[in-house]
Amino acid sequence: MHWVPSWARAGDSVATVEASALPYVRKLAARYADDPVVAAYDPVNEPHRWPIDQNAVLRMYNRIIGAIREVAPKKVVLVEPSYGDSSLAPDCADLRNLTYRRDVVVSIHDYYAGGDQDGFGDGCRQAGRYAYDGRTGYEPHAPADLRAHLAAYLDVLARAGLRLEVGEFGMGVSAPGQARWVRDSVRLFDELGLSRAWWEYRTQADAGRLSATDAHGRWRPFTRMLTAATARPSAGADRAKGLPTCA
Repeated sequence: MHWVPSWARAGDSVATVEASALPYVRKLAARYADDPVVAAYDPVNEPHRWPIDQNAVLRMYNRIIGAIREVAPKKVVLVEPSYGDSSLAPDCADLRNLTYRRDVVVSIHDYYAGGDQDGFGDGCRQAGRYAYDGRTGYEPHAPADLRAHLAAYLDVLARAGLRLEVGEFGMGVSAPGQARWVRDSVRLFDELGLSRAWWEYRTQADAGRLSATDAHGRWRPFTRMLTAATARPSAGADRAKGLPTCA
């Protein structure tokens, strides 16, 4: 923990970042402002605020974006809802808190595996099955639920002139229905024109449940589905574009 700044070790993360992180973020933004390899800045990972307060999160991001724009006016900046995936419906979030809209993309962490239509319940929080634990699977198959989950974001973001990308998605390699979930998800991302990135995570304790490679460093069979385009983007997919597709 000695390398973690003292201001980042305690307290409410949203308030702490807003109060103390701007000089740090501004310095990093300036460092990579002209680096063509850096496509976008993702300044906060899964902002934590309980009970969920999306408006506080959005106001925090607005201050961060303002700091970034002072030194890197042309970079894309990613904005995440609380915990990476929670409702931005009008009764949960007032997107007018984001006064910066140019080159701003909402980035979600999509581990939803169905079970509750659009995947959101009381208090704007998640409902249904989510696969980030590496064990939850995709049975029964529910492609309509996966579509409803993304539509809940796309519909509200389109009205605000904001675009969407999937900053993380994944399911444990041994989870029931994993290959079907990957196939259904990638088909849907392609259809909607959504950029996406697989969540690559490996520790000795979890035996690489969410990793795209096996214990010998070889690509797992499902990775072929991550990079193969499975459908042509729909006519309305331009609302979701803005970042290069990655996996």
